[in-house]
Amino acid sequence: MRSRTGPSGRGFATATGTALGVLVGWNLAYQLSAGLLVGGFGRPGQLVCQLPGWIGLFLPYAALAGGMAAHALLSPKGVLGRATAVAAMSYLLLAWASPTAIYHENASAGMDVATQYPFGPDTPRALRAQRAAVEADPPEEFSLRIDRPLEQPPNWLTYRTHTPLVMAGFALLAALLGYGLAGLTTGLSPPRRRIARLGLGLAAALAFFLALAAGGQWVRADPANAGVLGAWLPLLVPLAGLAVLEGLGRLRDRTPISRS
Repeated sequence: MRSRTGPSGRGFATATGTALGVLVGWNLAYQLSAGLLVGGFGRPGQLVCQLPGWIGLFLPYAALAGGMAAHALLSPKGVLGRATAVAAMSYLLLAWASPTAIYHENASAGMDVATQYPFGPDTPRALRAQRAAVEADPPEEFSLRIDRPLEQPPNWLTYRTHTPLVMAGFALLAALLGYGLAGLTTGLSPPRRRIARLGLGLAAALAFFLALAAGGQWVRADPANAGVLGAWLPLLVPLAGLAVLEGLGRLRDRTPISRS
């Protein structure tokens, strides 16, 4: 029997990479088919510059699969250590690599980036500077149009600043959630176990996705709505899932074993 505290982390890395490849590939196929329906893409760079953002966004979801695969190989501490690397990569891609790639692609396409990006690529530092400028000289009416950066609501800019951190946090929680969900299925036969883990993983990912979308919509709906709350409250979904798993684990440990 393999030790759960063994040194091998290939289960986590392989499952995370496979799930990431499926998610990015699915999204790429969708974008290509949608682009063909409207006449195709003018430049390959329009898709290439989005890849860092896609990878950064899908990595935390892929960590769910990694946590599940690592259940028989690693301890929760080992899973958390590997998830930390996933979280860091997701944050760097979403906070710096993606906005920088999009900025340079728009610049090469002839866009007036000095107007649309008055503080440079939409990194957290630039977004904070943009928010400070809007707060110092608020417009008569806020607008979410990307070509009017100094009219965007401060709460929306706050939300965008925090989102990469939230996704990094979700990567950590998702890996632990996947690890716990895998523990619920250990008594099933291999075919049923695979189906159960797939269903549980999809349900957990969808729940967080819907909460994240609802939080963003809530922030956009009213400039008075707190961007910090809209960004961070969706993490209550995986936290609640972990709390339920912890409760189920304690209940199972306290259940007396029948001697009949």
